[in-house]
Amino acid sequence: PLLRRLGGSRFPRSHIRHYLKRDSQVPDFPAAVLVGEPSDFTYDGFAIINFESEAAFQEFAPVMSTPEVSEDEDRFTDRSKMRAVVLGGVRKTTQ
Repeated sequence: PLLRRLGGSRFPRSHIRHYLKRDSQVPDFPAAVLVGEPSDFTYDGFAIINFESEAAFQEFAPVMSTPEVSEDEDRFTDRSKMRAVVLGGVRKTTQ
């Protein structure tokens, strides 16, 4: 809601958040891992943010650096562990 309000028409086409399934009955909340070890997953979630174009992202990017957004993120995010990457092509397989 905050980014949508501040971004207005510059807000991305979609902003989808995915959260890892974790076992809340165990003290260290391990991730439900299919391949690898729970310790491989040092993050709780990730987001896929879809912009119409690179230019649209460049217009929106300053919104993410405003003091209001930084203050809000500090409540629930360890910013030193945040990472971002640009995705390339998408291939989707369906039934």
